Amino acid sequence: MTKYQQVQEWITDAIRTGRFRAGDLLPSENELCTILEVGRNSVRTALNNLSHDGIVETRKGIGTFCLPPRRSKTMTIGFVCLYSQEYIFPRVVQGSNQVLSRADYHLVLSESRRDTTTERDVLQKLWKRDVDGIILQPAYNGSDAMNVDLLRDIELSGVPVILIDNFYPNESFNAVVMNDRAGGRLAASHLWRNGHRNIGIVYHRTYYPKILRMQGARDYMRETGHAVRDNWIIGFDRMGNLEEVKRRLRDAFENESRHGRQYPSAFVCTNDQEAIELIGVAKDFGLHYPQDLSIVSFDNSTLASLPNLSLTSINHPSLYMGERATDILLDKIAHPEVRTSTVTMIDPELVERNSVTNITAIAAK
Repeated sequence: MTKYQQVQEWITDAIRTGRFRAGDLLPSENELCTILEVGRNSVRTALNNLSHDGIVETRKGIGTFCLPPRRSKTMTIGFVCLYSQEYIFPRVVQGSNQVLSRADYHLVLSESRRDTTTERDVLQKLWKRDVDGIILQPAYNGSDAMNVDLLRDIELSGVPVILIDNFYPNESFNAVVMNDRAGGRLAASHLWRNGHRNIGIVYHRTYYPKILRMQGARDYMRETGHAVRDNWIIGFDRMGNLEEVKRRLRDAFENESRHGRQYPSAFVCTNDQEAIELIGVAKDFGLHYPQDLSIVSFDNSTLASLPNLSLTSINHPSLYMGERATDILLDKIAHPEVRTSTVTMIDPELVERNSVTNITAIAAK
């Protein structure tokens, strides 16, 4: 072998045996010269050849990095969502599938059912199936960032991952989400502008976007000087378990009734389903909706515009979110050499209906 071929062989063997992995920084040119006892020209020639072959990438002023191995396209994308046929989730999948169909890709759809163990199993199967990319709606609860290690390994193998609707705030994965904290502030501010000073919050406390919505509403009210009382920040653990929602709401109302305290005049609910359960429970305590009970909810699902309901709701950009995440993923597949990671936050939009009573205007009459 020539000197530069020896350098190439040493680097490719180190990658093949796992000494260097995709994303790792190789030794500097000077270090390679010393390690392999060759001249700088031999090292530069080897690195240029490896760069041309897509094995390494040299970044000016930084160094040379190992690239993920080039992969043959399977024209298949894995999509892991919480649920595929419930509530707003079908529209997220629809948006993604529309983009993929135009690009001649096929979608493999799986559900995690909000379970991180199931999520991990599904991700491993998709990885083994050799999909070209993965869209994941993480079952992240705001504290335990489960499966991040697996997602890192998947990306290092050359399979790009993009998160949708939820994200890990301290990790560098690409993601497309709604600005949920801003949405919570928007919901609370709408109630405030309509004269409500005593409000409650209903939220799912084991799903990060719902936590952010609660925090946004709570922070806004705190800034007004009318902080939400702790006993009216009503959290529940199991998404979809409406009996738990009813029980926690009933407990809160019974506690206020027992102590002769005034009920909130308005609530922020972190989805439309919670709002429906709230209306039912409040009725049992003599509160009529929307005269005695104003509500701003989230997601603007089909439930929000049901007859006799007409909820003011923060719109969930489901279709656009699916489309945008898929566009980013396909761009990552087409340009694996570009290694940027961004969190795209979509600004919240309030869809106003008839669920908020303007008590300031009523009092003025």
